[in-house]
Amino acid sequence: LVSSIRGGGAGGAAGSLASIASGALGGTAGGQRALGGMQAARGSGGGAANMLAGLLARPELMQSLLSSLLGAAGRPNVSVGGQQVPVSQMLSALSNVAGRAAHEAAEAEGAGEATPEYAELAAEAFGIDPEDAEGRTDALLTLLALTPSIWMNRSAPVNVQISPADPYFPTGEATWDEYDEDFGAEDWDSEDWDSEDWDRADFDESDEVWEAERV
Repeated sequence: LVSSIRGGGAGGAAGSLASIASGALGGTAGGQRALGGMQAARGSGGGAANMLAGLLARPELMQSLLSSLLGAAGRPNVSVGGQQVPVSQMLSALSNVAGRAAHEAAEAEGAGEATPEYAELAAEAFGIDPEDAEGRTDALLTLLALTPSIWMNRSAPVNVQISPADPYFPTGEATWDEYDEDFGAEDWDSEDWDSEDWDRADFDESDEVWEAERV
């Protein structure tokens, strides 16, 4: 079973998995959709890369990563199709599929045996062995750690705040500081405020009523 899944070239893994699972999954609607995705991966080339992309998109894998980050506080298993799968097995599957995708990519590039320049630089600067697979991984991780992320290089967004127009002082009209200088005390002396317009008798009558109420 293991050899049949691992062999077969770029589409061999996906094709073997589809053949093995067809009997168990073909009878259900969910199983048929799963088989359709596996068969699509088989026919599109770059089978390991397709499997890796599908694995990275699975929520169970994200749950496994989060559980691993939590350490002893995390869950030891994740549920996959009603089955309990250990977190370590999910991460191991990720590692294996990523390794197959890397092998396929190296074969396609035709540079599987070449030593990358960043690995040679890391060997000179940090003493990392560029000929060892673990050493190349450490060199790449070092390069990633020393290189800012493309998201960090993006310019900060510009926030523009637009205040609503003041209904009392629309744009271009005077404010309280720009009052009419022609308005002065003489306006209070207009005929509307002339003392002669006041009926003194009314005030006298009101005073008499007020005095009577006090008594």
